[in-house]
Amino acid sequence: MQNNPRATETRTPLYAPPGAAAGDQGVVLVVQAHTERAHWLLDVLHSAGFITRWCASPQIAMAAFHQSSPDLVVLAAEPGSPRGLQLCRQMRRESEVPIMMVARRASTGALVEAFAVGADDYLAEPFPPAEFLARAHARLARRMHSPAGPRVVKFHDLEIDVDARRVRRGTTSIRLTPTEFALFGTLIGHPGRAFTRAELLRTVWGRSHNGDERMVTVNMQRLRSKIEIDASRPRILMTVRGYGYRLGDELDLPPSQPDSSRSSD
Repeated sequence: MQNNPRATETRTPLYAPPGAAAGDQGVVLVVQAHTERAHWLLDVLHSAGFITRWCASPQIAMAAFHQSSPDLVVLAAEPGSPRGLQLCRQMRRESEVPIMMVARRASTGALVEAFAVGADDYLAEPFPPAEFLARAHARLARRMHSPAGPRVVKFHDLEIDVDARRVRRGTTSIRLTPTEFALFGTLIGHPGRAFTRAELLRTVWGRSHNGDERMVTVNMQRLRSKIEIDASRPRILMTVRGYGYRLGDELDLPPSQPDSSRSSD
């Protein structure tokens, strides 16, 4: 792994939450073989207060991943090369760390491949620094904050532990990526409400995502393939034709606890 000397300079943030200082936003590992493109990513991230690590060689990327223990991974996917997808799959098997893939194309097929191996976000170059950073902060925020609502939910034959971010069917664990869990958790937290694809895009991926609703469609297909008994006849993740998605019926919420701070009548 190589350290980028330019990433150690102190600069005025291009985008960061109020009060953010250099180095206090977390550690980001950038896996990018092209030096110029890597330097651009590293400079933008460092300017926003991130500690940056750069690995220029996919062959040693997993060693860099283990050594740096990143809070976020930015992984380059090169057209025609399976290395980026292979790395993403391997990292996802070992960790729930958010993974953003960047590439020079954004076809539906490329999106499907990226999300299939566990990516949480996908950006096609070129993209403005502000959008890239907004997405990075959104991914980290999703990791830090669990979906609102009950801590344990039973739905049909599923048990969803929101705090542990686990889904089980009987004794079998169902492994979801952080983005899939955030998508599922958004619907669970609002039973009975139908969401448009645009609303889910903003809620799960952040307000910087404008118009690319394929992100929602692809991840909903992936989520259905994992949690539905028959994905072609869903009972849990329902499509509202011409609108978006909602949770199915039969949500079993745990009984609410009495508020001990209030005196009884």
